Amino acid sequence: MTDMSAFAPARSRLAAGFAAVLACAALAPTAVRAQEAALAPGVDRVFVLFKAPVTEASVNELIDALLKYARAGVPEVDLLISTTGGDVAEAITAHYVLRAQPFRLVTYNVGQVASAGVVLFLAGDERYAAPYASFGFHEPDFAPEGRLDVTQAAATLERLKDARARLSGIIAEATGMANGDVDALLRDGATLDADTALARHLVGAVRAPAVPADNPIRREIH
Repeated sequence: MTDMSAFAPARSRLAAGFAAVLACAALAPTAVRAQEAALAPGVDRVFVLFKAPVTEASVNELIDALLKYARAGVPEVDLLISTTGGDVAEAITAHYVLRAQPFRLVTYNVGQVASAGVVLFLAGDERYAAPYASFGFHEPDFAPEGRLDVTQAAATLERLKDARARLSGIIAEATGMANGDVDALLRDGATLDADTALARHLVGAVRAPAVPADNPIRREIH
């Protein structure tokens, strides 16, 4: 099941209570293949590749890596993202934890960023899309494992409405789009190319990342 310049708002507007979500970084990641190059002293920029569904395991792995860079005093993290989406709640957790960090976060869409992955991407202080990258939107959905009675169906509908409202709110806040325009993207299952994403303020420029030969990608999450 897949849930789903003009940059994100200032950190001073972030909601209180980050301590609770930061605790998720202490959880041991599972089912995530991560590789990491050694971090030399004095590194002022770190590249991370996130090429995975948005799940509890992948988000925990990402937060674990980025908290380490924050503790090391790294001033900038460039996060390269390609994801089909995943868990809305996990994406929201990642969004706010990443926004709370002291380093400058630069996010790149390096292929496809869809559904809940858009919320993760929008954590960037600067946001870019590679020339042929795309952004995908759709309504949150739910695949029941069995039969639902009226009460269960009503509760499920309320959870889907809540997930939709949170997705729409974060996207609108980060981009400056009207809530109605965001709702239309979700309702229509829209796919935006890089140039349209620029016009909608999802990104500040259409630009592919350039990883220096002497500063390779430090962490890969697949």
